[in-house]
Formats: sequence, C-alpha cells, structure tokens
Amino acid sequence: MKMRNKKDILLRAFAIVLGFTFHSQMIAQDEGVSDTLNFGEVISIGNRNLTLKDAFKLSSTPSIRDTVIEISTLDFMVTPIKASTSFEVKPLKPANLKIIDQLPKYYRSYVLGGFGLYASPKAELYFNSLRNRNWNYGFDAKHFSSNGGIKDVPSSAYGNTNATFWATHFLKKSAITFSGAYKNNRVHYYGGTEKLDSIFTKEQIEQKVNSADFKMSARSFFKDTSKINYIINA
Repeated sequence: MKMRNKKDILLRAFAIVLGFTFHSQMIAQDEGVSDTLNFGEVISIGNRNLTLKDAFKLSSTPSIRDTVIEISTLDFMVTPIKASTSFEVKPLKPANLKIIDQLPKYYRSYVLGGFGLYASPKAELYFNSLRNRNWNYGFDAKHFSSNGGIKDVPSSAYGNTNATFWATHFLKKSAITFSGAYKNNRVHYYGGTEKLDSIFTKEQIEQKVNSADFKMSARSFFKDTSKINYIINA
C-alpha cells in the first residue's frame, strides 16, 4: 500500500510539471505569433464513434509478510529411581456355590419311651429306609396301657397295641406297594353291683380285640395326557 501511494504522488507531480510547461508555450505563442489556422466555425452533422483508450493501471497486489518464530526444543533430563517394594500373596479360600437347596436329612430310626401315673407305660418305635430309587420300606409299633388306678373295684386296666409295615417297589412308570397292620385293644368291664363284682374275676371281665389286615396296590405314573393312569387296590 505504501508503494502505491508513492507512485501516485510521482504521477501527480509529473502531470503538474507537464501542464505548466504546455501552458507557458501557449502563452509564448499567443504573444509573438498570430493564429493562421483559424478557419472559422466548423459544424459536423452525422454519426460519430468516440473511442477512449484503455486506462493504464498499476497492478500491485498487497502481500502479507509472514514472520516465523522458531521455538526452541526443551530437553529435560529425568533420572529414573526404582523404589524397592515387597508384597506378600495370601491365597483366597475357594467359594462354596450353593446351586440347589440341600435336601433335609433323613434318619433311619426313631424311638420314644415314657412312664406315667397308674402304671402307664408308653413306647413307640419307627424304622424306615433312606432315599432310594427302587425301594421304600418301613416299620412302626406303638403301645400304651394303664392299670386304671380305681380302687375297691375289679381291675380297670386297659391297653392298646398296634404295628404297621410297608414296602414299595418303584418301576419306570409304575409302583407296587405291600402293607400290613396289626391292632390289639384290651379293656376290663367293671362297675356292676357289689355281688357281681365279687363273683367275676379279673380274667372274666377282660375283653381283647385283635385285628390284622394286608393290602396290596399298584399305580401308574404316565406323564402323557393321552394315557390313563390307574390305581388298583386289593
């Protein structure tokens, strides 16, 4: 931009000097020489093409002067220091994963015994198999009795005894069961008149009832709904 301004100033100064010189010559001619080219007034009628010459322009493109600042590279010296450390590895205990609930513990036998007033013994015995895919069997027995405890009358003792056993055999789609039971009921009838109580003995007023039964059954376990499950008892 500064260069262009300088050129403009020089051109303007050159134009002023040239104009001043031409004007001085014209004045000098006017003073000493008469005009011989005065032909009078000329009038021209018609079309006329006026042309102008192309202006001469100074082409100067401004440019940016880039100043590059070189940055110096910084170099740091770091001294490596290794600290001495020690560690101790402690083994972890293995985790116990409980995937399914633990089945309850079964006991093979159970015994109960006791003794109460009026000479009343009580006893119970249970015995059974543990978990088995093919068989399930067991046995139980119970007894309870008493002498009655009533005075001045014939014997009023009584007692109950029973026992049961069973066994089941499992097949692929069915099961067969065998079972049996025994019962004993003992009682003394008393409470008549004094003459009757004195006549009958203890054995005569005693009554015992014994009963036993046996059962066999078979049943099926079909999962297919198109088949009919059955249960047979004998």
